[in-house]
Amino acid sequence: MAVAVARNRRRCVRGEWWDAAAPVVTRATTVQQLAQDVNKLAQRASQAATENPHWVMRYLSQIVVLSTSGLTTDSAVPMLRANTLLSHVTIRVTQAITGAVTTLAVGDATTAGRFQTGFTSFAVGDGAVCLAHWDAGKASQATDAALRVTADDTVTGGAMEIIVWYWSFAVPSLPIGTVATPAPPSGTGATGGLRLFGPRFLG
Repeated sequence: MAVAVARNRRRCVRGEWWDAAAPVVTRATTVQQLAQDVNKLAQRASQAATENPHWVMRYLSQIVVLSTSGLTTDSAVPMLRANTLLSHVTIRVTQAITGAVTTLAVGDATTAGRFQTGFTSFAVGDGAVCLAHWDAGKASQATDAALRVTADDTVTGGAMEIIVWYWSFAVPSLPIGTVATPAPPSGTGATGGLRLFGPRFLG
């Protein structure tokens, strides 16, 4: 049975202030509205899953133990994924970096400092957000590849947590016309529309 809740004068009801006696709001009505909202969200989620989004943002994380037998260390898995746009790379020291090394670069087998050059903070907890690839015009990734850390001198110990953040793209499974899109501004001569899917953040 619905329980009526009366509002007194000058009480805020659904974001509005009332000078007179406010309308009676029932809990049953509130529950019905919540149920409707949940159903709408479920429908939207189902639609998005069926249509296959244009893009998603993902990340790959790995603890990279620096090599003590050479100046370069490659990630154990290809952290740079094919057909992606690389947003940024974050690095954080998880084991103090020791040895004759004075600077580290983060990149790949082709460009040692693609993401970061001159990293010199080697204590546990030190880190950086690596964005050099944007300035160099190397944000896109065509094929799978390992991420590489390059030292300027010998390393006797140390490890880093490295996270690669990237956008992954795919061809939608349904044509654009299957989803209602807003018309372009009148008088611009433009055609087409805008299709929104997210972003959806996946681990």
